Amino acid sequence: MSGPFGSSQLFLHPGGIPYLGQRAVVGGGVIVGSTVIDDIDYFPIGTLGNASDFGELQQNKYATAAVSSGSRAVFIAGWIGAYSNQIDYITIASTGNAADFGDYGRGTTNLGGCSDGDRGVAAGGGITGNSTVDNIEYLTIASTGNTTDFGNLTLGRTGCRGVSNGTRGVFAGAGSASAGSGDPTMDYITIQSTGNATDFGDLSVTRRTLGGGMHNDVRGIYVGGYAPGEGATVDTIDYITIASTGNASDFGNATTNCSDNFGTSNGTRGVYGSGNGQSSNYSNHIEYVTMASTGNGTDFGNLVSDAAARSASSCSGD
Repeated sequence: MSGPFGSSQLFLHPGGIPYLGQRAVVGGGVIVGSTVIDDIDYFPIGTLGNASDFGELQQNKYATAAVSSGSRAVFIAGWIGAYSNQIDYITIASTGNAADFGDYGRGTTNLGGCSDGDRGVAAGGGITGNSTVDNIEYLTIASTGNTTDFGNLTLGRTGCRGVSNGTRGVFAGAGSASAGSGDPTMDYITIQSTGNATDFGDLSVTRRTLGGGMHNDVRGIYVGGYAPGEGATVDTIDYITIASTGNASDFGNATTNCSDNFGTSNGTRGVYGSGNGQSSNYSNHIEYVTMASTGNGTDFGNLVSDAAARSASSCSGD
């Protein structure tokens, strides 16, 4: 298996389990006409090109949280025409349809996820009545079963994204169902503990429904999002040093304004969907950045669907 440091070294979390890999899997989404889909796509992160068909989720679903152990991907909650608490899982190295993992604590959509390879954590989201929640829950990726309470974020967050360095998870992006509200703050947790989140710092632009939370053992990168103050999606790419605290720094720009889409990494290259959460600008386009540098996004390829999935979720493994 290859990691961000080349074929001779794996990217490991403290327990020794690789949780980033060379294959990206992207689950669910919405296509033109606001049709929710159950498609799962995959592609090798290290090689430019289009995605291939992997299989299907248990139901048509989008706006899930995705976490990975390196061998297993888990898609948590989301929207199925109603708020869902269903959890799906797949074996990343194979292809085929997802199986039932268990249930999230409540029906939730637009939540963020991160993992250390052993434990997957999901946070925030929206629930029935358009309420935004601050809940954090966790599961053990290698097993199956329902999630367990972890603690609370510093505020309710919908459309947040999570990144992790294998020890710490950071959640960014906050807003309510109202397009006129948002918050720039980021929260962090220690994944193997439980308890409430702590303030990390601020994004460069207040926004929610971020597209693409990507990470390696040093950096977390957040792409795009909906900026309430500007009344539009943005092309902003920010980065943070996960082990420290402080405000995000400018990384570069995506090729288009984008939001509400997937992002993952093999530790060296970060890939993200450049699709927009607005029906006038759906896109199946994939872009990439080099995690250790700064700069603008570059064309990678396309997802399988010509109609352009968005609000998909992704993670990586081998």
